[in-house]
Amino acid sequence: MRAFTRVTGSAVSFTRKSASYTAHIVASLGWLGAILAYLALAVAGLFGDDLTVVRSAYRSMALIGWWVILPCSVGALITGAYKSWDTAWGVFRHWWIIAKIGLTCLGLTVLIKHLFTVSEVADAVSLTSFQTSGLRLERLQLLLHAIGGLLVVCAATVLSVIKPWGLTAIGQRTALPRQRLNSRRIGTSARGRETATASPLTSGWRRLLGIHAIGLTLLVLIAHALMLPMLLRTTH
Repeated sequence: MRAFTRVTGSAVSFTRKSASYTAHIVASLGWLGAILAYLALAVAGLFGDDLTVVRSAYRSMALIGWWVILPCSVGALITGAYKSWDTAWGVFRHWWIIAKIGLTCLGLTVLIKHLFTVSEVADAVSLTSFQTSGLRLERLQLLLHAIGGLLVVCAATVLSVIKPWGLTAIGQRTALPRQRLNSRRIGTSARGRETATASPLTSGWRRLLGIHAIGLTLLVLIAHALMLPMLLRTTH
């Protein structure tokens, strides 16, 4: 009876863990794929000469943004946070997890504001008086936002792979001695029967790549904010 209980409990735990991993991977891949399609539509809408293509591009962008990108990004955030909480990684035990969640929240905030602009542009291009030379600044802004969103997803992926910076103060207090030793040596921890595997990157390189991933994303966002006033002056 005890053996049956242990087997059943392990199966339930494995199913829950597998479901959370699968949901996170599906949501993340859906987010990335939707952004790539969104970026292609933004390029077609900005540089297209055919009025029908331009209108179709921005209508499709609004649909993809509201019904694919937003749900996938929210799903990736929720499943990622749950996956961290349900494992030895924890939500607040490692700096890379905090940075990844912060990047995702930042991307979601910009995305929600951005989607209202997409809807406004989609409505504007549907008017019979619209010409392909109109709303150049707003359409360029949509393209820059799509590039920024892609960089945010790529930066979060880099953080998940290299796992830089080690444990936080909370992680150092709650980690077991063996987990703490493994985190210092190879940047990973184990829970239960899971074993950690060494990373080919040293901790110094992981820290450097993590800083560059976040720095590149912030640099693009700052450059975008600085370019808009300049573009506004040149278009008038």
